[in-house]
Amino acid sequence: MTSSEAAAPKSLRLLCDRVYDRYHDIGFMEPDPLQFVVDYPSLRDREVVGMVASAFALGRVAGINAAVANALARLRYAGPSPSAVVASLDPRAACELAEGFAYRFFGAEQLAGLLLAIGRLQREHGTLDAAFAASSAPGLPTSPAALREGLALFTTHLRHAADGMLDGSILIPDPSLGGACKRLLLFLRWMVRHDSVDPGGWLSVAPSGLIVPVDTHMLKIATALGFTRCRQASWRVSVEITEGFRALAPDDPVRYDFSLTRLGIHPDLTETWFLDACRTLRDAS
Repeated sequence: MTSSEAAAPKSLRLLCDRVYDRYHDIGFMEPDPLQFVVDYPSLRDREVVGMVASAFALGRVAGINAAVANALARLRYAGPSPSAVVASLDPRAACELAEGFAYRFFGAEQLAGLLLAIGRLQREHGTLDAAFAASSAPGLPTSPAALREGLALFTTHLRHAADGMLDGSILIPDPSLGGACKRLLLFLRWMVRHDSVDPGGWLSVAPSGLIVPVDTHMLKIATALGFTRCRQASWRVSVEITEGFRALAPDDPVRYDFSLTRLGIHPDLTETWFLDACRTLRDAS
């Protein structure tokens, strides 16, 4: 490794830390759907809200937030605790609660199936954290492959608990198919990391074992940082990007996800200066 190659990670870390120090703040949370999750002090409630908010995190953020707000309003009408509401659902009650819901490819059946499945897993295991632990090999996942395997079994259990209402739906992706699974990995970030932004609460995965959720914004940023040359997100690309960030933050490779994606998501911010700075650093090295 040349001296310039050795300096590159340090320079990139300083650049990412600059963004982190400025934007890793709840003041920049809107319009992120995480805003719905942080309102709940109970882990079980956060699991329900986080699963709903991440599952529908597909498309433009305004549409995502409208769909999530719609789904959560139905839960609030039924009771103050989302976890207590879903724990009380049977298939008929779940369908009644979800009646009339629609967002992009998803309708009332998918929302009903998701809520029914969450309630059943929480009743059986206590928390979704415990349900994930029961789906994984003993101990914390120590590799991307182990995390993928645990997620695949966890999502299989969710679909099986939905009484067929999630069969054939992309609402809960299957990690074994090799897709990026951005929404599942976003849910994990919210549940596992615990700081001023991410509420945390899960113990079945360590922050060091997380994989970066890759959407169009993160793919563009990771490309500028030199972490990938691929133009389409996949599980393999997500792992590749995570390894790039792991060189900057070994114990917390998803540390920069929230702050960096503010540049493309927040209406008052722009990615341009950051992308230009990345290119300048790479050209200099």
